Amino acid sequence: MFLQALKVMTCMPDNSAMTESDETTFWQRLGEAMLENDLKHTQTAAGALINSKGNTAAKKWQDGGYPSMTNSIAIALKLSICVEWLLTGRGSKYPINGPLNETEFRVLMTLRTSDESQRHVRLLHDEVEANHAAPHTNDARNTGNT
Repeated sequence: MFLQALKVMTCMPDNSAMTESDETTFWQRLGEAMLENDLKHTQTAAGALINSKGNTAAKKWQDGGYPSMTNSIAIALKLSICVEWLLTGRGSKYPINGPLNETEFRVLMTLRTSDESQRHVRLLHDEVEANHAAPHTNDARNTGNT
């Protein structure tokens, strides 16, 4: 499941979907993504994406500021877009494998913040890499010798 979450968050470069980062602002890209998700592009609705009760954060974004990386990731996941595109206008707008559901998102955030979980993730990663690098036994079986 963790590997699936990583794939979801991977945004492959797609030159056809790239925008000029100097022509749009974070606030404009956020608005575009909000409208695509049938949300109003208002300070209140934008703040609600990070569970903010006031308009202070969204006002800063509208005035040219940016959210924290944690909030940027949360926004991108909720809107099913790539965080790089949201923040810079570069890269693909949409993730490769679709959005994370709430459970996948919580698991991912837990993995990111827990030292023990990060150790397990490193071990899992090493195991996956080792299995991927190991020769397949079926490839060596059929050598023509019977």
